[in-house]
Amino acid sequence: MTNCPICDSLLIDNQVIINDLSISKEDFNVKTCATCTGKITVDAPSAQNIGPYYQSEDYISHSGTKKGLVNGLYHIVRQFNLNNKYKLIRRYLKKGNVLDYGCGTGEFLAFLNKLGYQGEGIEPSEEARAFAKETNNINAYSLDKLQNLEENKYNLITAWHVVEHIHELHKTLDALLNSLKTNGTLLIAVPNHISYDANKYQEHWAAYDVPRHLYHFNPKAMEKLMENKPVELVSIEPMVFDSYYVSMMSEKYKGNNGISGMIKGALTGLRSNLKANSKNNAYSSVIYVFRKK
Repeated sequence: MTNCPICDSLLIDNQVIINDLSISKEDFNVKTCATCTGKITVDAPSAQNIGPYYQSEDYISHSGTKKGLVNGLYHIVRQFNLNNKYKLIRRYLKKGNVLDYGCGTGEFLAFLNKLGYQGEGIEPSEEARAFAKETNNINAYSLDKLQNLEENKYNLITAWHVVEHIHELHKTLDALLNSLKTNGTLLIAVPNHISYDANKYQEHWAAYDVPRHLYHFNPKAMEKLMENKPVELVSIEPMVFDSYYVSMMSEKYKGNNGISGMIKGALTGLRSNLKANSKNNAYSSVIYVFRKK
């Protein structure tokens, strides 16, 4: 890799080694772009070869597993997150067509559809698409749908923790924006590598999630990613629950399993949220709200 896939800069340096602590236990190289300050997993598998790195029942967004204390808590908190997402969406859209890119097993779209929205999804995992249809009655399409999306169809497009997974990053975002109506809203949620919990856990930070996460954003990197696209940034919103889950998983990766690890992780998550604010936007995960011009 010679160019940064986020901003196309030639300045990529400061390599660190991060282990896939979740599934493969393999090491991967992560470099920092000196221009946009985003981080890139430079030796991640190609789109054709990355499939096995998602094949685990512990990968929650694809399997819906409730196995283990942390995963069980994830599902409890997810209902709160659904309500918070809905409150955010209602600021920009009361009713209309919604596309959820990377919809996983479809819980978010099912929640919106019950409230009167018309939701569809795109999801690369065949197993997750089947689960979405069978369990949540959601029409989730494969990635082939991306290049055949109707122009100016959607009032709102969401990408919850999915942009960091996309191999053809700019091509995908351009296709999504082409299907978004003028003055429509694009919501992008991603982990934030300048958060307190990221700095504390370093290579054990669960949100690095290499090699599935190809890019690791902060506000400056997201700004550079979108600066030449027909959008304007409306706001940056915190995802306060993410710091707790990520910190608990990070403690697990450090070998602190069970109740003690959960307590340590919860305290770190709380500290991370308290240290973050609207000026530095250094929350563990953030939502970028864009309006299409």
